[in-house]
Amino acid sequence: MIRKTQSSPHPGEILIVEDSLTQAEHLKFMLETRNYISKVVSDGERALQWIKTNKPAVIISDILMPGLDGFQLCKKIKSEESTSRIPVILVTSLTSTEEVLNGLIAGADLILTKPFNDEHLFRCINDILSRQALKTYEEPVSVLLDYGDKTKKISTDPQKVVNLLLNIYQGAIYQNNRLEQMRAEQKSFNERLETIVKERTYALEKEIILNDEITVRLRESEAKYRNIVETANEGIWKTDAANNILFVNEKMALITGYRPDELIGHNILEFMDDEAKAIAERNLQQKSIESKVSYEQPFTRKGGVRIITYLNVAPLEDSQGTFKGSIGLLTDITERKKVERDLRESREKLNLALENGDIGTWEWNLKSDEVYCGKHFLKMFDLGTGSKGISIQQFEKLFMEEDRLRVMDSIRESVLNGSHCETRFRRNPADGRIRHFSLKAQVNKNPEDIPDRVIGVCLDITKLQEDNDKIADLNQKLLSSNKELERFAYVASHDLQEPLRMVSSFTQLLEKQYGEKLDDRAREYINFAVDGAHRMYNLINGLLAYSRVQRKGSTFTTVDTGKVIDSVKRLLSMQINESRAVIKTEKLPQIQADESQVSQLFLNLISNALKFNKEAPQILIAATTGKDKYVFSVKDNGIGIERQYFEKIFGIFNKLHPGNEYEGTGIGLSICKSIVEKHGGTIWVESELGKGTCFYFAIPR
Repeated sequence: MIRKTQSSPHPGEILIVEDSLTQAEHLKFMLETRNYISKVVSDGERALQWIKTNKPAVIISDILMPGLDGFQLCKKIKSEESTSRIPVILVTSLTSTEEVLNGLIAGADLILTKPFNDEHLFRCINDILSRQALKTYEEPVSVLLDYGDKTKKISTDPQKVVNLLLNIYQGAIYQNNRLEQMRAEQKSFNERLETIVKERTYALEKEIILNDEITVRLRESEAKYRNIVETANEGIWKTDAANNILFVNEKMALITGYRPDELIGHNILEFMDDEAKAIAERNLQQKSIESKVSYEQPFTRKGGVRIITYLNVAPLEDSQGTFKGSIGLLTDITERKKVERDLRESREKLNLALENGDIGTWEWNLKSDEVYCGKHFLKMFDLGTGSKGISIQQFEKLFMEEDRLRVMDSIRESVLNGSHCETRFRRNPADGRIRHFSLKAQVNKNPEDIPDRVIGVCLDITKLQEDNDKIADLNQKLLSSNKELERFAYVASHDLQEPLRMVSSFTQLLEKQYGEKLDDRAREYINFAVDGAHRMYNLINGLLAYSRVQRKGSTFTTVDTGKVIDSVKRLLSMQINESRAVIKTEKLPQIQADESQVSQLFLNLISNALKFNKEAPQILIAATTGKDKYVFSVKDNGIGIERQYFEKIFGIFNKLHPGNEYEGTGIGLSICKSIVEKHGGTIWVESELGKGTCFYFAIPR
């Protein structure tokens, strides 16, 4: 009886997408025994609807479903930004190379083949949840995959490729162990049955010729024999010398689909199609010269279902050695053949992934301390192709000396803890170019639950590491360049103010001292000069404000945005009274922000709402609270903005109206955008010409 563990529930909910109610409930029951919370839906469309209002930790989906199949569901989930980080595990009983590639294209994190080992499923889920908690994601890389006469290009996370390889490798091990177990059971049963058949056949033939004194014992023995035959897991039949069926057990009837009375009395060849009949006739001809015949044969059950069977046929002879008929054992090996086929396909898929993914495999035998290397691993590390096995000491020397101790300690720790190992190391080959590798390993245990080997993969990530280093260097240079530009803008703007003040002051002084001697044209020129100096002064002040926003990096504190609005209204009280404006404020939240910059943000937005209006301004300030952000809005009944200018207005010095119509420098909204982005948010506008404007900005919680 399976009992639930008493550990605390795992974080998050697991969404099961399965059209088979039986399989869905079985998977849900397995997860609940490990304290996972799960939700079951029957198809892809219902899954998408559920995800809109819920965010599962992991999605486990069947591939073959009516309507939206598993590939399509996965692709939709990964294409949406809000759901793209949700891990998706695809489960199927018909895995092929094409399905693996389709799974990679769709963005699946894992593909599991039914039936799968429960412990393996839980390890996969725990590994995914651990990486989700650490938020370790790698940039997608483009890979060309060649198989058969086809080539596909996919873009995927290298982490997914590595996880897929481990999953395929472990799936292959599981299938191989299962096949070996079935073969051992089959062999044991065949040997046991052959012994029983020989013993009992001889005993029965001998007992027939015995006198009536041992009749009772004969019947008892026959009853035991029949009990063994009737309870056997394989179909058993007996025929006469002409192949007419004399006896079948219940299992024989179950395998063939025919009732016992439909089989007995008929020639056994009547129930075979042409292909099966030809195979049977060819093999049964050997019965008179061989003691036993064994072979595989296809068989069509009653109803048309085609299965694969394995036959063991032995001749029956009387005491003079005359052939009297045969006794046979029929085993349905359809499932075993499927396992063999799946194992073969898994190996093909593994080889395909290794060849196209620049990945090497290795396996450390903890008992012999030998490391067995895959073909591509030997090539990656210049080990030649003559020998596949190296000592653990040779294996350690593949790592750069500075990384050696750390990597081996990580692997040995995983052996002690029975945990997963993931690390990186460097290698300095003969060409002098340092290469970077990602190493992942998993401990395997024997039936006594003792670690006996470590299987792992190595992925060459040199190009990825070099690209990351280049990006980091470029980012540092860009940061330095931006700081220099900001400093230049601040200094230049500050130094320009003094000459402008002198131009304005001396021009006004000229008008005051010589005003009576100047004509109207001269006064007009003076006014032009003063107005130009004033506008230039405003532009410089705007530029200084913009520069301060770019450079300022104050520590965030708790800011009551309602109090900030009250402060801004006091600063703008003269404009509010003159324009007869009505400003309404809904309940506003407290946020983590730079209070002075938030004040500047609301000051600019409210000033614009007061300025760009041809009637008494009606302004509404509101906010909504989301899962991870606050969304503020400043709405007015002003002149509005055409849609084509929605992006342009946030650029520096971009004005939509001439200076003589509306005052301004064209910097205010640029400052707003810079402030919002400094807080990790976004700002946008919705408006219709003549019907007012609403500015929105989102600030993270």
